[in-house]
Amino acid sequence: MTFTNARGYDRIYWYDWLSRLTKVEEEYATNLFTQTTYQYDEIGNLTSFIDAENHTTSYTYGSIFGLTRTTYPDSTYEEYFYDNVGNLASFIDCNGDETEYTYDSLYRVTEVEYEDQSTLSFVYDLNSNRIRMDDDSPGTGDYVEYSYDKWNRVTAETRRISQDSYTVSYQYDAANRLTNLTYPNGMEILYSYDDLNRPTEVKRYVDGSNDEILMDGIEYDTESAVTQLDYGNGLRASFSYDSLHRPLSIELRDGETSYLDLDYTYDDNSNITQLVNGWRDTDTNWNSDTESYSYDGLDRLTSASCTAWSHSYTYDKVGNITAKDAITCTVNTTNEVTSLSDGTAFAYDSNGNRIEKTKGTDTWDYTYDYANRLTKVKENDAVVGEYIYSVDSRRIQVKEGIANTTFIYSGLNILYEENTTGTATYIYGLAGQIAKMTTIQGESNTFYYHTDHLKSTRLVTDESGTIVEDVRYHPFGEPITNGEESCLYTGKERDSTDLYYYGARYYDSDLGRFLTRDPLTGTNTSPQTLNRYAYCLDNPVKLIDPVGLKSTTGQGKMCDEAGICIRATPDGWIATNANGDVISSTDIQEKIDEGDYVGAVIDVLKFLGYINDENDITYIDEKNFTFKYEGRTIQITVYSPEDVEAIEAESKEVWTTRGETLRPKRNSKDRVFIRIYFKKGENGYNMTFAELFHTVGHEMEHAKQFISGIFYDWEDEYTSEGARALSESEAYRWNLLMLPIISFPGAAEMFSNEWLKNITEYQKYL
Repeated sequence: MTFTNARGYDRIYWYDWLSRLTKVEEEYATNLFTQTTYQYDEIGNLTSFIDAENHTTSYTYGSIFGLTRTTYPDSTYEEYFYDNVGNLASFIDCNGDETEYTYDSLYRVTEVEYEDQSTLSFVYDLNSNRIRMDDDSPGTGDYVEYSYDKWNRVTAETRRISQDSYTVSYQYDAANRLTNLTYPNGMEILYSYDDLNRPTEVKRYVDGSNDEILMDGIEYDTESAVTQLDYGNGLRASFSYDSLHRPLSIELRDGETSYLDLDYTYDDNSNITQLVNGWRDTDTNWNSDTESYSYDGLDRLTSASCTAWSHSYTYDKVGNITAKDAITCTVNTTNEVTSLSDGTAFAYDSNGNRIEKTKGTDTWDYTYDYANRLTKVKENDAVVGEYIYSVDSRRIQVKEGIANTTFIYSGLNILYEENTTGTATYIYGLAGQIAKMTTIQGESNTFYYHTDHLKSTRLVTDESGTIVEDVRYHPFGEPITNGEESCLYTGKERDSTDLYYYGARYYDSDLGRFLTRDPLTGTNTSPQTLNRYAYCLDNPVKLIDPVGLKSTTGQGKMCDEAGICIRATPDGWIATNANGDVISSTDIQEKIDEGDYVGAVIDVLKFLGYINDENDITYIDEKNFTFKYEGRTIQITVYSPEDVEAIEAESKEVWTTRGETLRPKRNSKDRVFIRIYFKKGENGYNMTFAELFHTVGHEMEHAKQFISGIFYDWEDEYTSEGARALSESEAYRWNLLMLPIISFPGAAEMFSNEWLKNITEYQKYL
């Protein structure tokens, strides 16, 4: 199967007779292809992949529960051990360090024990919400406690750090929208929304009548994209987009005075080819420059230039930068950069963590804990940074020099920090981090962040609108200017070590790569993602990595190869197909709430790319419709909440099924029948858009198994019972893969448990 992107470059997928991916070829230059191959055992387990540089990673399956060893190209290996029901009981990493896991009767992790016998423990309520997490690691004594309301929404989060307690509180309205966020220092931020659930105002509570406005004047286009917003200091930001909803311009003004003006041009594959950059500096001078960018066939940045600087980049076939300008890089078989032509050398431990950097007489040493988190950096034997993490892997303390700073989070966002000189609170809104309120040695100030399409800080202004910092960057995030602000490239903290903290890992912008391997292993259908050090697939102008795990576009958009792109909105998601047609999750939720259940299901199918045009649909009656997929007719019957209540009354049973797909006869061309049930929850709410998304997507995975014929191959191999279990495990795997895009409370726990239950059942038939 060949996929040709909008720039005319091919990606070719090769499959065997069991529909297993065996080879991917990617065109990186005209008629020049990389080749990645995959091999399987007789029951379909992936046993090895050989990357485009001919390096082999192999997999061993010594248990009925699956993978027991991963062996890397340098012969280092990881081992996995399971309990008698298939839970991962222990893991031995390439350094030889063991991590053990304990579970309760519901297969929830209750304890993690590291090689040094330090432990993490977890406690759950009856709804499987985590209510407490403890870390007894030396020097921490950290715990986190959570409180929930009856809808399983977090209402309070309390952390103890170094004997001090910090609480963050949340309040919601009847529409499940966050309205009040209370910080550890008692500051309260209020959020307001319009009738379409879009944010309209962010303010700091004072007394109810003199509250401090931090952001308002928010306007939207018909697709709920922000076109204008006003900051609390009077500056106004304006945004424009093209038909594919790519940013065309970002402008910041104070009345008629322009502070920032960014204008974008794209190629046919949505790579930015030109950025016209205008900005006012701290001396109020207006500056302008034009940055130009070029890419290879894999959309990797190959050149970037403006009047002030110029860079060129060369890559190997698996995405390692092998040359930047005149500096060349040596890379080993596990994608670790070992040396530069300027005399810089690097060393790594067996887990792939950078442990040493040397250049001339200078040496940098890096120390890690058993979770591969950076804990200390030394420069020429002097400590320049020490880091402590919480039980949920948030970086909660940083010691640089004599300053010891504590950080408190809401989710992945830093809300509050304090040290001996004062405190800082961070406020978030539509533009990400919008403001910082500081109290330093008794003096209070408010600063506003003004960002580009990547959420990189470009300007910082104070409460009077005066520019206090202007920042520019080289393509991979190296700051061109230095100042006091540490929240910089893609909104991440840059430490005194010159490393960016991305959450899961640290990023070295000078090398354009991470210090450690990605905990996620990548996707076989996209071989460039299998390089676990590369930053944003080597396209830092277009992509961001929100937490150091997976890249996405700066607009929060994820796209598949059919051109279906999903991006975040203030109250859900919007899907855009290759033609620019839009399906909004907000619109779908409105249809559910208004009782248009068939319309909601059809919109989800459009959202997922199964239906492209209203003309593709044939309506049978008010509950049934059909459409074509791969030449087969799929008929979907939609049951309203009233229909479900009637089924329950007739069967005298509580109906728990939300969807089912009926098995067609083997070798037939019969219709594939899917049933979707809109059952109201205990709280009386209708099914949410997110729940419907996962239900419809799950059933379509089953439909595809029948249409492709692979389900019947599974029946031949594993019996009908084994095939059903494998079919369900594969469908739930789709749900798990989609959770980073769309989720709902309890989804991860439910899908994980169902996947484990079915994969365990399937293993009985091997």
